[in-house]
Amino acid sequence: VEMAREIRQSPKQRREYSSRIREIEAERDRAKQFLDDRDQRYGARGANILKVQLWEQQNHNCPYCGQKISQTQLFNDGETDIDHILPYSRSLDDSQMNKAVCHRSCNADKGNQTPYEWLSHQPERYEQVCQYVFTMMRQGKMPYRKYKRFTQKELALDDFIARQLNTTGYIAKATVEYLKCLFENEHAVL
Repeated sequence: VEMAREIRQSPKQRREYSSRIREIEAERDRAKQFLDDRDQRYGARGANILKVQLWEQQNHNCPYCGQKISQTQLFNDGETDIDHILPYSRSLDDSQMNKAVCHRSCNADKGNQTPYEWLSHQPERYEQVCQYVFTMMRQGKMPYRKYKRFTQKELALDDFIARQLNTTGYIAKATVEYLKCLFENEHAVL
């Protein structure tokens, strides 16, 4: 079964998409292996796998303060957090593209703000964050789309909600039409 986003792709784009999926699976397998090779208490649970992936993507540094995150800190409860770069409550984006592992103190300071909102009164520090994530992107460690989230100055939540509502409405209408085909009485489907 092809997803709607795949139908409109050319054969070359579908091959590239499949290749990227295999790369993502390989990254996840490497993170699992990293955990398996270390102390078993860390365990290859989803949150720990994600922490390892983000940690490696960030070259073992906190993107906000630039300080190293040691392996011990990574798994010690209370020292690191998985942060939503653009606050989830405002962006509704829970994807890995919107996540970074950081020191808990940095995450607490940032709160429910974008990196720009948080550091706009400290332009030198904001520039350091932008330069760091730019370097990670240029080295091929961080995807461009994640880099853009770090440097984004405004949230366009209204556009996101409008698109989602439009899509949901279309799907609901198509579902009703399909269900009407399954029943003899058209009024049985509301």
